[in-house]
Amino acid sequence: MSRLTLAEIFAPFPQCPLPPHEEVAPAQIPEPYRQLLVHDSHMTVSMEEFHGMSVDVHVLEKVLNEQEYARRIALVKHGTHEVVQGGIVRMQLQLLQPEVRADIMSEQIPLGRVLINHDVLRTIEVLAYYRLQTTPALQEWLRFSSQAPCFGRLAWIHLDLLPVIKLFEIIPPYADFEPPSFAKPTG
Repeated sequence: MSRLTLAEIFAPFPQCPLPPHEEVAPAQIPEPYRQLLVHDSHMTVSMEEFHGMSVDVHVLEKVLNEQEYARRIALVKHGTHEVVQGGIVRMQLQLLQPEVRADIMSEQIPLGRVLINHDVLRTIEVLAYYRLQTTPALQEWLRFSSQAPCFGRLAWIHLDLLPVIKLFEIIPPYADFEPPSFAKPTG
């Protein structure tokens, strides 16, 4: 298995280019972003617990071919348009059970909830955490106007011990909490 990079995750979606970013240690991530990102659980569950309600998935873009299904999404508080998380997912469809694949392809249920509902043996391997500089494309994707940086994580989801899902999850700045300013961009 090759090293997964942010550039690889963003590649299928050139209209939402990878913003300037820097890798950060978990201790460098301010709260509440740290509690939402630094764990090995599904972000769907973290978001639902933090916001006290279920979340809905909105698929903004997708790419489908014989080998892979990729999508760029926004998770929103149920019944609203308030984005609580963005994500890019790239998965190998042939490695998914038909019923799991069908639920994912329905684009109606967040990925984490699909895997939980089907009780798929899964492990989330977080590879890195990032601070991302605000760009117009990122503001449009996550529906925010602040210039504050965003924080995210890059991970593999292993299903039945196989690395099947490449994943980037990002949290927009919260209006009532301004994290420290962006340091030095890379990438």
